[in-house]
Amino acid sequence: MRERMNRRGGKGHALNFHFSIISFMTTRFLLTLYFILLGSLFQLYGQNHISNFESVSPNLKGEGFIIPNTHTFQVLFREGDNYFNSEQIVPGNNDFTGYVPIEGSNEKGYLSVNHEIALGNVSIANIAFDRSTNLWIVEDLQPLIINAADVNATSANCSGTVTDWNTVISCEETTVAIDVNDDGYIDLGWCFELDPATRQILDYGTGKQQKLWALGNMKHENVVIHPDHKTVYFGEDGNTSCIYKFVADEAQNLTKGTLYTLMLDDNLVAGEPQGSTGTWIQVPNEKQEDLNDTYNIAAELGGTYFNYVEDVEIHPTTNQIYFASKRNDRVYRFTDDGETISDFETYVGGTSYSFKVGSFTVEEEWGVGNDNLAFDNQGNLWVFQDGSKDFIWVVNHDHTPEDPNVRIFATLPNGSEPTGITFSPDNRFMFMSIQHPHDDNEEMQEDASGEMVLFNKATTVVVALKEHLGPEAFAVGSPEILFEQSPQIQPNPISDYLQVSFNLNYSQQLSISLHDVTGKQVSLLSQQVYNPGNQQLNLSVNEVPDGIYFLQMQSEKGIWTEKIVIQK
Repeated sequence: MRERMNRRGGKGHALNFHFSIISFMTTRFLLTLYFILLGSLFQLYGQNHISNFESVSPNLKGEGFIIPNTHTFQVLFREGDNYFNSEQIVPGNNDFTGYVPIEGSNEKGYLSVNHEIALGNVSIANIAFDRSTNLWIVEDLQPLIINAADVNATSANCSGTVTDWNTVISCEETTVAIDVNDDGYIDLGWCFELDPATRQILDYGTGKQQKLWALGNMKHENVVIHPDHKTVYFGEDGNTSCIYKFVADEAQNLTKGTLYTLMLDDNLVAGEPQGSTGTWIQVPNEKQEDLNDTYNIAAELGGTYFNYVEDVEIHPTTNQIYFASKRNDRVYRFTDDGETISDFETYVGGTSYSFKVGSFTVEEEWGVGNDNLAFDNQGNLWVFQDGSKDFIWVVNHDHTPEDPNVRIFATLPNGSEPTGITFSPDNRFMFMSIQHPHDDNEEMQEDASGEMVLFNKATTVVVALKEHLGPEAFAVGSPEILFEQSPQIQPNPISDYLQVSFNLNYSQQLSISLHDVTGKQVSLLSQQVYNPGNQQLNLSVNEVPDGIYFLQMQSEKGIWTEKIVIQK
């Protein structure tokens, strides 16, 4: 996901009280204002994060969407709603729910929602956060434009990813051996890349919409893209259930590259790893006949069977690879060493866990159906379950298999599973869908807008702390820095020097600094007044250790932040 954050911030002022002059009531007012501002600053630096909650009880499952009482949700659209200015309606089985920020904004973007149905599609909404009501507004809602002559159709659009270059990759979780448009490729069982701004599948300069043939044909679940913009990890949800790595020839272009499958040195036994190492085996992906049969070829070459692979994700600081095995009831992780892998282990699952619910300690089986995964910007892993429990688990960033730390964030309405999950860049908002709830659910529930909603159809929602969404919310910060155009950073990853260029509307004093993933400042790179117009800076980062950081530009008008990778 493009991890650019437009977090807001204000210019702090000391509060000096002269009690012989200022009345007690005035003092109390100023103190209240001070703590509100302080609360906003805490939010900026991760102290008031969406992952701060007390676990809900696993026994609360019913017809409603049960989340902590510190949080709220707002319905954005549902199965059966009309597309704008159209008689067409939104299909069901809402799945991957990808927020694509417009110019890095936390409050304006596209929301791309897959529909996991036989004749699949993608709904694309233009959404914006209204600060006068502290609610999200759907400004437009339309289906993806699919050219049947080019790609015939798309089917069972399951999970996917938001790329750092503001596109969405949607994945088809079905393989059907038909070629209606007679182009040599099986029509279904691929990934494809779409531009949410134009609602078009990309054609890569060919003049015809293309699927990402080089990633191979299989029951695709999702993909995740390394910060190098070239390396892609994914797995197959069924058939031969292998894990794959694709290395593109060019960054941000996934049409050509080398494909590998993972072979563990020691097989799993009852889902549990017996060793920690493995090897990447190259899978042929140049000829159409090979691409049409990728999953069988990968297994024949020795690819390990992982018993229905669901989402694959990359840890935001360690770059370790995590993936869910639906039928092994586990989330695994490993380190990619290039030609080989190491540190393969069960990260979470396959056992029961104890955690606090209020003043009580409960023990709960992890259960079946690990499905969608997502890391927040603090390194907590959100795990959506598709099974008998259908919980949303949160695995804390300090969790280890030896010293577990897990909680339950939500229980889902009867019949449904949680799907999708992406965050706004500042992690104030979580976007997700509720797939296939029972159509006879009758419990009405109030959302953040005050509307009474019924979870009896597939529904796409946004979730946040109550202080960030709905009538109890207070505004965070002030308007954004006014750039003529968004700043550009080169190179990224960075070795010794960071080149940043931007164009200001007017003269502003900017503080430019580096922060780690917890929000702590590690280096002040520049602090001065910059004139209107183009600015090009060459900033040294040679004393900053390798890792993932956020470059922050702050003025009295707000804060702009971009994720960078330092790799010497």
